[in-house]
Amino acid sequence: MKKIALTLLIFICMPSHSDEYFKFVETSCIPEANYFKLSSEGIYNIGAYKRDSPVVVAIERQSPLNFVSGGDVFETTCMINKKVIGVELDYRKPRTKGECGAETRAALNVSIDGELIINNARFHSSCFSYTVSQIDFRDLIY
Repeated sequence: MKKIALTLLIFICMPSHSDEYFKFVETSCIPEANYFKLSSEGIYNIGAYKRDSPVVVAIERQSPLNFVSGGDVFETTCMINKKVIGVELDYRKPRTKGECGAETRAALNVSIDGELIINNARFHSSCFSYTVSQIDFRDLIY
């Protein structure tokens, strides 16, 4: 009888999803102040499994945070001092093999007026110590 009860419990129990980290990108673009900042952010245990989940919709509507996950490409531009700063974050899908394979870090590309100045830098990585977590352009003189 105990085996049957335990088996039933296994089927009706929901997974705990403890300590799950959901990635967001925060952007601030204020051309009048020659200010542009992009940073990696994360929130634990909010159940943001899909872009259209109510919690993600609320976060994106009420803050400068943008939800990102494996396979996403996030792009934004900002004009500072008459120069167009372009940022592309290409989030890779998790893999089963390789160092830090399950991580959904991004490849960061930054351009100024179409000229690529940063190419495929690691961004939003919790697995590697050499990663970019923020870019900040203030009073760009180029």
